Amino acid sequence: MRKPDSAGRALVRMEPSERQVWCNRAAELGCPSEKIKNSDRITEVFPWSTFVADEMKGQGLWDDAEEVKQQKEVMLPVWADDKRGLPNDLLRCNIFSATKIVDNKMVKKQLMNTVDGVEILYTGSLLDTYDLRVWEQLLHIARKKPLMSVCEFTAYEFLEAINVGTSAEKYEWLSNSFDRLMSGIVYVRKGKLTYGCGLVRTCLHDEETGKYKLILEDILIDLFVKGGWTALKLDHINNFRNKPLARWLNNYYATHAKPHPVKVATIMGLCGSKNKNLFSFRQQLKKALDALIEANTIIEWSINDETDIISVIRGSYATLSQQRYLEKNAGK
Repeated sequence: MRKPDSAGRALVRMEPSERQVWCNRAAELGCPSEKIKNSDRITEVFPWSTFVADEMKGQGLWDDAEEVKQQKEVMLPVWADDKRGLPNDLLRCNIFSATKIVDNKMVKKQLMNTVDGVEILYTGSLLDTYDLRVWEQLLHIARKKPLMSVCEFTAYEFLEAINVGTSAEKYEWLSNSFDRLMSGIVYVRKGKLTYGCGLVRTCLHDEETGKYKLILEDILIDLFVKGGWTALKLDHINNFRNKPLARWLNNYYATHAKPHPVKVATIMGLCGSKNKNLFSFRQQLKKALDALIEANTIIEWSINDETDIISVIRGSYATLSQQRYLEKNAGK
């Protein structure tokens, strides 16, 4: 089992909603809530509850707790109910394309357009931001159990949760999306390390109960380690439900405390746009960036007429942890 690096156990100040999630998680482990409710510096939640318990004990927050059962199962990080946690590497590339996929085209180890020196290969059915809406909800359901556990739900419950309607067409779309996700295998290479994992391990539909039973790979945790994930706000996700380019841009910029300027052509490749006309794409891009301002996810944007470089300012819309990161690294 991979253990979090001890250097990663730094104390952090958390947003109220994040703090409540941490407190709830601690309570699930048996920690009396009165022991932590007055602390304004609390530990970052780790994928395995045993480490949460150890850190609490180290801070004197759990002096009289019974010994916690050592958990061998791997768990996703915990995020609030009004957020959805997703790995940064997959939000910064074209695995979940900003163009709606209208067929079930399969690819084999296709090289994705990526940034930051990360190489990603993908095998499976091509995916779009609508499939991402399904996958992120699966992760949201699975975050409270060890990975490789069975997650159960009805199609109706799931469709209601992702706010897309419950028509017969949507039931069929959801089933097809599960199939596409189950076919997907992601290979991520960073330096000399490469690892691969399926987006969904298995999917079973019980016709007698009407429930779906899905299992996610435990190796998915490798996409979330060392702060490599972002908790996206659910209201933003819903705002961009029928705006795939705006949805992709929101995901991309949310993973950056201070977004680096990039060329329009670079964004066109990263988002997987099927529009290969740069002038036409630029017009689409401007509308999508305006949608981000209207949704209060960025403060302003601009495109340099000479260099065709996009500059985006998030300002106060960056998360508190991202703002602390910028303050810590100011002047470096």
